Amino acid sequence: MWLQGAAINRDRDLRLQYLAGMGMNLFQNDRIYADLLAYRRFPENLFFGSKERLQALWEAGGGRRSPEVESR
Repeated sequence: MWLQGAAINRDRDLRLQYLAGMGMNLFQNDRIYADLLAYRRFPENLFFGSKERLQALWEAGGGRRSPEVESR
């Protein structure tokens, strides 16, 4: 993943900010966003309503349903 091996900021200097600035022009934003979208799921237990309304809400959000819900 793109955060693997990332350092945790436990100090008060600007080392991590400096390192982040060095990676600013790598232009990996599309790949990172695609990686984030791979984990995006519709919150099945957050909304209540008829099957039809929940389906319409899911389609409007453009999210992915979890595999166990799709098989119901």
